[in-house]
Amino acid sequence: MNDTSLTNSRFHISDFKEMKQKVLNWLQQFDTFCFLDNHQYQINPHTVECLIAAGEKRRLQVHAGTALLQLQEFIDVKQSWLFGHLGYDLKNEIEKLTTAKNSGIQFPDLFFYEPEIIIRLAENEIMIDAVNANSVFEEIINSSPSPSLQTTTPVIKNRISKEEYIEVVKKIKEHRNRDEDK
Repeated sequence: MNDTSLTNSRFHISDFKEMKQKVLNWLQQFDTFCFLDNHQYQINPHTVECLIAAGEKRRLQVHAGTALLQLQEFIDVKQSWLFGHLGYDLKNEIEKLTTAKNSGIQFPDLFFYEPEIIIRLAENEIMIDAVNANSVFEEIINSSPSPSLQTTTPVIKNRISKEEYIEVVKKIKEHRNRDEDK
């Protein structure tokens, strides 16, 4: 979808929990989405329970070096909703620091995208910004209320052994004690 003329439509909902599940299920069709959930935490100004950004109109995906400059250029092209993440190694662009260890997660240092669809879910209402908001609402309504995701237990691998970890902690304690003695 390259059309930038989004319509904003509001729809009344009667069952917030069911709608939240339907939205989560509907999101499975997208390679890129963001689901921000307030978990009914009341803090002012409280406006929506969930903010959802689905699909990509455009994206920026870069590694540290000139990533922050590229992000500013990306922002300057068009004022719009942007969702994404900043990685730890961007610190190297701000201060003279380097990282010697590989994070292992293989995410880019910076990733932002402009979504095709924005959804704001409140207790009694769903607001949709999309080229065809009515169609998006119908797709969500027709989604199964239960996510069809299969859950599996993740496999977690230690980078270092328990013994190596204990040695590192001992060295840190020794170093801290030496600093306190000074």
